[in-house]
Amino acid sequence: MLREKLVREIKIDEDISVKIERVFLKIEEKMKEKEKVGFSEIVEEWTPEKIVENFVPVLHLEKNKKIITEQPEFFK
Repeated sequence: MLREKLVREIKIDEDISVKIERVFLKIEEKMKEKEKVGFSEIVEEWTPEKIVENFVPVLHLEKNKKIITEQPEFFK
């Protein structure tokens, strides 16, 4: 019961590799215009769901050395 509820809430609708590729393509497209791309530039809608939907693929891309990330200051 809890699993079904979580699945509905999380909306597991596509494979993580598809999400990673989609985010990577967004980043590549933005980088045609400038050297650095802010995270907020790849998130279409600033909601918790959309933030996580983009953040997890960014972590995978960094782990696989496809992108380099930096955080100038810690969260406040």
